[in-house]
Amino acid sequence: MDKLFRALRTALAILIFANPIALARVQHSGGPNVLVSIIVEATPERCWAAIRDPNSSLDHRRVISTGPENIMVEETFNDLPILHSATCLFEETEVPLKEITFKLRHSDKFKSMSGAYRLTARPDGTTVVELESNLDIGPIPFTGKLAQSINEAKCRERLMRVKAIAESNQHHPIVASADGAFGH
Repeated sequence: MDKLFRALRTALAILIFANPIALARVQHSGGPNVLVSIIVEATPERCWAAIRDPNSSLDHRRVISTGPENIMVEETFNDLPILHSATCLFEETEVPLKEITFKLRHSDKFKSMSGAYRLTARPDGTTVVELESNLDIGPIPFTGKLAQSINEAKCRERLMRVKAIAESNQHHPIVASADGAFGH
């Protein structure tokens, strides 16, 4: 058991520290809740389009349905420690150019997950993009630290992709996908 714990701790450390997010700020609330923020050299409109861009997620995601007040999205998270992968159904709501909130409705592995993207324009023309996420993976040993590590790694990865897309498309229009897909 001690060997398993050391191996798990090493794997999680690699996940966290091997990720190049030196430009992001991470805060922990003491539980599995994570807040990651990054400054993007782009307007809120560009950042919003980048969040909605299906390429901002390495994992598989698709829009299941759209309604007047929400969007239902299925997303599969791959390469998770111990869990391997998780398929989730999220309900997402938005305040255009300000906030996208998401709440887990069903998952084959996660007990609960919720959070939000928040965009704040800065006077210098850049945008602060925050991603807050709370993940509970259920009754697995070491779940608190494991959930926090998975959550933080996925949030960091996602914001780095959003940043790259928003900044690389400064002079090129971003075309929204036909299904309006956006993600976490």
